Amino acid sequence: NPKKWIQDIIQHVNRIFIHCEVNEDIEELLSLIKDNNCQSGLVIQNTDQLKVFEKHHQLIDSVLVLSIENPGYSGQSFKMDALEIISTINNHKFRNQISLIVDGGVNNKNVSIIKSENVVSGSYVVNAENPIKNIMILQTSSQYEPI
Repeated sequence: NPKKWIQDIIQHVNRIFIHCEVNEDIEELLSLIKDNNCQSGLVIQNTDQLKVFEKHHQLIDSVLVLSIENPGYSGQSFKMDALEIISTINNHKFRNQISLIVDGGVNNKNVSIIKSENVVSGSYVVNAENPIKNIMILQTSSQYEPI
């Protein structure tokens, strides 16, 4: 039930993401976020959830593709089928209206094939002997091409 948390945190953050499968009205949640001058994001874990993005694209600033199997558990492997979701979003007619973020299983071996503006990498960074080095690896592994 994200609505009860949005009011508590909205003054302390600049972006709030809503998972597609919440049991609340997504349009109401996204509007609440936007009405409070905060950026809104939508979390997508499979291609079926792209319908939610299409329906509410005018209220969404970012899409976060969750590229792991079970949300909330660090250290999982990157699901290669997430590349299909990423590609679909990158070729979507509303792509120029949103930023794309990929979260889950991102590391030095797969970051170069992920075509997004941003990636989130937890365990690859925090469990590293040299976290700063791993951050630099992630930052410099892209093709430096516009999305």
